Formats: sequence, C-alpha cells, structure tokens
Amino acid sequence: MSQQFPSQELVVLWMLLLLLPGMGQSVAAQQGDFCGTAERDAAYFHQHPEEEADYRAVQRQYQDFMATRPDTAGTRNVKTIPCVVHVIQSSIVNELSDADIQTQIEVLNEDFRKIAGTPGDGAGVDTEYQFCLASIDPQGCATTGINRIVNPGLASHDFADQALLKGLIQWDPNMYLNLWVPTEIVTQAQLGLIVGYATFPDQLPSQPELDGVVVGAQYFVRSPVSAGRTATHEVGHWLGLYHPFQGGCSGVNASDCSFLGDEVCDTPQSSDPNTVCSGSPNTCIESPVDLPNQVDNYMDYAIGSCVTGQFTQGQKDRMDFFYTTYRSNLSSAANLSATGCDGTLASTCPPTSNFSADARTTCVGQPVTFSDLSNGPPSSWNWTFPGGIPATSTDQNPVVTWAQTGTYSVGLEVTNAKGTDSRTETAFITVQETQLPPLSENFDNVPDYPDGWYPENLADTLNWRKSNEAAYSDAFSMQLELFGNPNQGAFYSLNTAAFDLSGVATANLSWRYAYKRFSAFNNIDTLQVRASVDCGANWNLLWQRAGTQLASVGGNGINARFVPADSSQWSYVEIPVDTYAGRTQVRFQFRAISGGGQNLWLDDVNLSALVNAAEVSEQLWGLEVYPNPFREVPTVAYSLAQGSELSFSLVDLQGRTLFQYDVGRQAPGEYVLAADPDIYATLPPGIYFLRAESEFGNATKKLIKMAP
Repeated sequence: MSQQFPSQELVVLWMLLLLLPGMGQSVAAQQGDFCGTAERDAAYFHQHPEEEADYRAVQRQYQDFMATRPDTAGTRNVKTIPCVVHVIQSSIVNELSDADIQTQIEVLNEDFRKIAGTPGDGAGVDTEYQFCLASIDPQGCATTGINRIVNPGLASHDFADQALLKGLIQWDPNMYLNLWVPTEIVTQAQLGLIVGYATFPDQLPSQPELDGVVVGAQYFVRSPVSAGRTATHEVGHWLGLYHPFQGGCSGVNASDCSFLGDEVCDTPQSSDPNTVCSGSPNTCIESPVDLPNQVDNYMDYAIGSCVTGQFTQGQKDRMDFFYTTYRSNLSSAANLSATGCDGTLASTCPPTSNFSADARTTCVGQPVTFSDLSNGPPSSWNWTFPGGIPATSTDQNPVVTWAQTGTYSVGLEVTNAKGTDSRTETAFITVQETQLPPLSENFDNVPDYPDGWYPENLADTLNWRKSNEAAYSDAFSMQLELFGNPNQGAFYSLNTAAFDLSGVATANLSWRYAYKRFSAFNNIDTLQVRASVDCGANWNLLWQRAGTQLASVGGNGINARFVPADSSQWSYVEIPVDTYAGRTQVRFQFRAISGGGQNLWLDDVNLSALVNAAEVSEQLWGLEVYPNPFREVPTVAYSLAQGSELSFSLVDLQGRTLFQYDVGRQAPGEYVLAADPDIYATLPPGIYFLRAESEFGNATKKLIKMAP
C-alpha cells in the first residue's frame, strides 16, 4: 500500500477496502488472486515508523527519475533474475512436482516478456525481466533451484507469522529471488482468503531476512485452478508496483499521477478492485483523458480470469527505478555466473550433512518424518536411529517410530563422488510417556515445566516461563512477556503432555489466564487453545480470543508491563473436549500470537475426565459407590478378578486431586475402601470423580454430594 498516508490510516483504509462488495473469500476463491501485500506493507510501516523519512526520500528520487528518464523505446536491456523455490510441504508426498514449478517459471517469463503466442502476449509492453531457476546454490554446489522441506506446522502458513516461515530457509536475497510455497496461507484476521503476498524493494535494506514472495501451492502452477498469475502479480509487487486501485480515485490528474494512487500515470485509477475481466468499467475520472479501468492489468484482481494481461510502459519504468536502486546485483554478470543462470556449470561439491524432523518431541508409535537438508548434493544416505524402527535407513527422507520412551540421537552420513560427511545430533528426539487424566496443574510443584510439557517457539528466544510474580492459586504461574516484544505476529506455544483418553467417555479442559490490552489501537494479541490427536504433529483450534475479547482486566497498559494484582484480574475458561474421547495421544496447546502488546499469564490448567468402569474391563474390575448421590459418607466397594497394585484418588470438576489413597498390592477378591470419612464429610455439595487405577485398567465413578 502506498506510504503517502500515516500508518494508522493505512490499516483502516485496507480494512475498509476488504468490506467493499465483491471482496473477501468468495472472490478470492473465484479469481484465485487475493493479495496480502498491501496489508503486509501497512503492518511494516506501522512497526517501522522511523523509515517513513527514508521512504519519502526514495519517492523524491522516483519523481526525479520519471521526470528525467529518456525515451528508451527501441532499446533492449533484458534482465535475468535467478530464482529459488522453497516448497514447504505437510508430508514427503510432493504437493507440487518439479514440472508444476517449471510451468510457473514459464508463466512468469510469458507475462513479463510478453512472449508472442502465449497468454502473456497482451496489450502491454515487454518489461524485459525474465526468470531462471538457479542451478548453483549459495555454496557453489549444483541445485535444481527447488528446495523441499517437510514441516506440517509451517506448511499451513499463518499470514501473521512471516518471520517463522522465512526463517526456515532463505538464500541470499541479493543473489536470488526467494519464492516460498507453503501448502496454504491462513489468517486469523478478517481478510478473506489470501493466496499470496510479497515484500517491496525499499524494505530490502532494513529487512533482508523477509525479502521475497509467498504464494499458496495450489496457485503456484499453471492449472485449471490457477493460470499462474498470482505469482506474476506478487513478483510485480516485489519489483515495486502497487495495485491500480491504490488509494481509490487519487492520482487521476497529470499533475499528481506520479506520486498519488499507484504512482503510475498510464494505468487508469480504479476506485475498487476489478474482479471480473469483462466489460469496460470506469470508476474514476482521469484528466486530461478519462479512461476505463484497466481490468486486464496484472496488478489488479481480475487477472486470474483474463485470457491475456498486461504491464504498461509506466509500470515498466517504475520497476526499472526500483530494480536499479535495490536489486540490480541480481542480473549482474558475476551473479548470473554464481547462480548458474548464464549456463555456468556447478562444480560437484563434497556433501555437507544436515537434516531436520517434523517433530522433536513425540510419543510411542507416532511417526516422525526426517528431511535431508544436505548440500552437495548427496547421491546416497545412511541414517542411524538408535532405538528407532527402523534403526537404520538408506532412504533420503525416512519415516521412523519409537516403541519406548526416552531421549534418542540421530545420525546421517551422506556420500557423493567427491566425498562423505556425517552428522550426529545427540538428544535429538524425545519420546514421551502418555499420561492418564485427570490433570491438575498450577505450576507450583514443578521445575521449569511440568512433566511432559514443553515450549515450542521457533521465532526467537522469548517463551512461556514459570514465574512467581503473580498467580491465581498458590505462588507460581506461567508467563509470556509480550510487553515491548518487537516480533509482531510471532507464535509462542506451550504444549501439554500427551494424554491417553482411550477409556474416557467425557472430558473438560479448563484454565485461568490474565491479560490487559496495551492500548485502544492494539487488537491483535491473541491466545489460542488447540488440540492434537497425533501427539503434536498437527493441531486443531478449540478456542480463541484476541484484543478486547481476550482482556481479563479493563483499561489499557501502554506505560508499564502488566502483572495481575489479585485473583479478580484473572478469567476462567472451561470447554468440553469430548470429541477427543477414545484417542490415545492427545496434546493440548496454549498458543499466543504477539501483537506487540501486553503480557499473558496462565494458571490452573485442569483436564477432568469421566470413565465408566464397565468400559475399562467389566470382567476384571468391579467398582460401586452407594448411596450415590450421598449426604455424608458413601461406601466404596470393589472387586478384583486378578491381583494388582491399586490406588484411588478423588478429583473435583476442575481436575484437582482432593485426596489420594495408595492401597498397595491386593489379591483377587471383594473389598471396601477404608478411606477417611472426614474427607467426604468436609466436601461441599457438588460433583466429584473417584478414580481407581490398577495394572490392568482404570475405572472412574461420578459422585454427587447433596446438601445436608
């Protein structure tokens, strides 16, 4: 979005744009080209107001460039841009083939070079930009220009967290155009369907680690679903172009068209995005010549349905200015040689072993997919997985399980004609024991994290940590320091242990949290609760609050970090999780998304579950409680069909253990539990669960205490 407005206005204008008729998910689905670049640009200048002056200086240079640019008609200055495509996949099954990716490079060349006889041969000009998949990587080794990384969590890419996706892999942006292709792009904001976004050239000096283009996989290919024009549109942004509807009907006069609107004088302004490539709508009045909207322009939204498209001479001039100012090294002779785009052949390199896994913490029997990230490239692989199944593998990307809990190392030896290299990572995989409900966790009697819990944050060193500054109950809670956090959009996840809910009929998850809004303008700090049925490999959203809805305390906390003062500043949430009954590896996750706002606090996480004794093992167990409901002390009778160690516990609806009684080992027979009658006598009226644990199965009975 144009930076001619203050940053707060940018956000408001973009959100208003999204509310216009014809916008939103339905149009995105039809046209396949709903662009998130303007929203990203607005957020960038909101986060970096100090760069407003630098941008204005660049704008003045652009005006001078346009005013003094000589007529270049008839001259040729073709610029080749080396590309690398990073495909972020949810599994080892390729969602896009190499051939699919090659069709996308073909579309870029057809559109930017206006190649005769192709859909790119529209009414516009040859921009003289062309694109090449690099054949030499940054280490000087051979490459296809395509990197494939299996990462289910990032394959579904959240638009709010660009740094996490791009931090996974990026090649030097001064040598390559980085194109990231996740399986999908999702957003928690009300932005409709986003199919792609890009960075602008003037942001390269300050944020090189984010430079490049992101396009969802189903749109990064020439297919019936997509003409491949999403990438054309986003690369146009990457080269400095705005939407023709930029700023609505501003910049429609010869005197202001180069610094208002899309800042290009030969693209007629449009008040709204054009979503249909037909007719001749005219939504703005230009002067001195009024022209209809240019619906077939690659930078509008209708282009996915157009037979041909176009870039104008003015857009080419603007691209040339920003390319010369920020990106000219890409097409230099030295860089084309270094990336192989001039035909230079890479030397065969000795391999360098490297690998990743789609999970570092897992459960017994849960598959873990390993990805070879070695350079070279290797021609053979020799993996070692001590304790794993299999224990060794020669596959490039093997899938491994573990049958026992513990911490395990992983090794990879890679070989090619030039040599061999090996890498071993100790304590690389942790296989955790699955726990049984109930859970009652107030973080007081644990070291850093409860047994089986772990933080999951790949964005920076900030994380959920145990704190004694505030708590709802007792002395400790978990705290996330978002106050003053510069990484807006970053995820901070706290994962629970995995629970075996196979014998559970019903279950509830509850927790308490505290949060105060940073300011009236901050509405994007978010807390989510998610669940996984595969030990944390994939997650489903259960609950979410943000901004005002998330606040447990009124007012704003713009001047000082928020620390809850007393129990009144905490909110309580309880949700049913019955849909996960019967599952054997259920994890829950508390995930915060930073909006650069205020601190989050978490306490009293409880998982209560009801299990019918008959469902566990009717032939081995017999558990009865009578009278039930009761007023004073009930009788707990049980029978055992075989000998076993036994223990009993009484929990409340919040999952808190009120008493535990270890019986020891008992022979087969019939028994009455000799529990302290004072325990029941002092219970307030309500619902409770008596849980019995044995070597051959567990049983739970629901108890109801009535008022005297």
